[in-house]
Amino acid sequence: MSEKGKEMKKEEEEVILDHFMHEHPLVLTETIVESICDSCRRRFYGELGYSCSKKCGSDFVLHEECAEMPRNITHPTHPPQHTLTQKKMAGNCAVCETNMRGEVGYHCSNSACEFHLHLRCASSMGVLYVVPDLNHSTTHPSHPQHQLRLWRRPGRSCSFRCDACGTREMGSSYVCVACQYWIHESCAALSVTARFPHHHHSLSLDFHFPIEYAVFNFKCDLCRKPLMRKHWVYHCRLCRYVVHIKCAIMASSTPNALDNEADASEDEDVIRFPINDIADELIRSFVRRVGETNADDEIINGQYKFHSHDHHFSLVSSSSSSHENEEKEENSDDDDDDDLFYGETSVLSCDGCTAPIHHQKSNYYSCVEGKNFLHSVCFRLPQTFTPSHPLHPQHMSPLMLQTCPKLDTIKCSICKFYTNGLFYSCAECDFKADIKCASLPPTIKHQAHSQHRHHLKLVESKNYKDSLHIRCIGCNDFLMHRGAIFYSCQRCEFVLCCTCVLLPASDDTRYLDQHALPLAFNAAVDHPEKFYCDECEQEMNPKSWMYNCRHCDTSFHPECINTVSGYCRNFKFGQEFSIQPLHGHPLRLERLIRKLRCHICGRKEKNDLGFQCASCNFFACGCGNLSNDDVLPVD
Repeated sequence: MSEKGKEMKKEEEEVILDHFMHEHPLVLTETIVESICDSCRRRFYGELGYSCSKKCGSDFVLHEECAEMPRNITHPTHPPQHTLTQKKMAGNCAVCETNMRGEVGYHCSNSACEFHLHLRCASSMGVLYVVPDLNHSTTHPSHPQHQLRLWRRPGRSCSFRCDACGTREMGSSYVCVACQYWIHESCAALSVTARFPHHHHSLSLDFHFPIEYAVFNFKCDLCRKPLMRKHWVYHCRLCRYVVHIKCAIMASSTPNALDNEADASEDEDVIRFPINDIADELIRSFVRRVGETNADDEIINGQYKFHSHDHHFSLVSSSSSSHENEEKEENSDDDDDDDLFYGETSVLSCDGCTAPIHHQKSNYYSCVEGKNFLHSVCFRLPQTFTPSHPLHPQHMSPLMLQTCPKLDTIKCSICKFYTNGLFYSCAECDFKADIKCASLPPTIKHQAHSQHRHHLKLVESKNYKDSLHIRCIGCNDFLMHRGAIFYSCQRCEFVLCCTCVLLPASDDTRYLDQHALPLAFNAAVDHPEKFYCDECEQEMNPKSWMYNCRHCDTSFHPECINTVSGYCRNFKFGQEFSIQPLHGHPLRLERLIRKLRCHICGRKEKNDLGFQCASCNFFACGCGNLSNDDVLPVD
């Protein structure tokens, strides 16, 4: 056979294709080097591909499947009168929602339409091989304006995002041709009302996130992740309980996902919060961990020396304290009236942790001058301890116990509240921690997280994923600043700031019909009405923690109960000062609960600190007309 005949036979055997992207015909050959498809921009090697038959010197090459895709098509999710044409483009694919970054894809011929489609998405969805099931068209309450077509597709590489649950999966779907509205066949079959084991009421299906829940940025009550406004939810209006539809179904099919609390045998040394007795339940555990000061070594003639305090202390037993208290109660009526007018009722408070001393139940130490008191465990706090505290791992030098000067305060580096009690400080930097925060252990359990077996671990925001968007479960505040320290569950989105961890289990200072005001983690259960704070009168987030009594219909923001859980929670009141020559009587440092006029500057003050006279009506607010040199402690 002649050479010309051989060439003609070879051309007959070759597969030749004309393609709009290249000026010469393309020939199908096996790629022998790694190449990049000029259509989809994906790499391939050892596969069949189309390259220039004229060997024009360009590196132009196409996947076999990309080259053989038709130039023009119609798409079942797009109006049939609009033809889709191959061309290079930018924009997001209508199926997988990823950016096409200059790839060749299908683009709507209507100039006003922004419909784009990857070649691979069109192929994987079966556009060329699968016809929508026209016999299975239906209407759905989530999309009443148009009919939805059931589209059964082969499970290939391309997925789509469901407009109901928000997940990207493969499978059969219902599609609106006019709107490109897609939902899984399984989502379309969900019941409008359903019972689930994770809630005690029936839940209603809503096709949009209810607008009344958006005011306080509710999260899913199961996974604690954000709820998107355009996706479906199951919810209970009686309890403001709202969950993703996927979470509702998964939690029902895997009941072990919501575990009961771990056995006590597993958690013997783990403190369970919230607590009421800071000294006995928190600080005592801290002293056991790091070691205590032996007070017996400091005994002098039956009295004890404490740290840098000028006077000695004596041990007061609970029995003798109880007897003295009974005698004081006989003449307490007048004193109570004064306390209610000027400030909150006086209680015996510790000069270390500033918490109340339950002197009827336990021993405590009292200064011989009768002006300072310490819990027995606060008296035994170590002067220093090493290694460095887990809340301050930057320096390994010991943290030292310090006494706050009587006319001064320090700001705790952990909870950010001011205190005039004892604190630990770092010798190398400005780190300071009041003894409550310094006593926090690295691992805890919390009643608000009792549905899970796992503990809460102490972490720092810079070591936490997605730290810019984390919110505390208790107060709903962002913890975005670097160096923020909080407790987190390592398996779910449960996060608690140290401020909320230390909230007392109840407020015992406000006796409502002679019972304490408990801390509620979810007061919205079976309470569809709004909550209003009895102090500031503002509407409250029903999912945030609050002090709430359902029987009395009384609620408070934790920060609105200043001396228990607000900005004065680490402050001891009642110390006596002398302001000479402005006033001849000793004055007590108190927080006002009624509006009083300052006798120095003339302003009326409330909910602020001030100096009050127990013998007359004199009051000074600590204004600019009052210098520190004028205020002297009464020893």
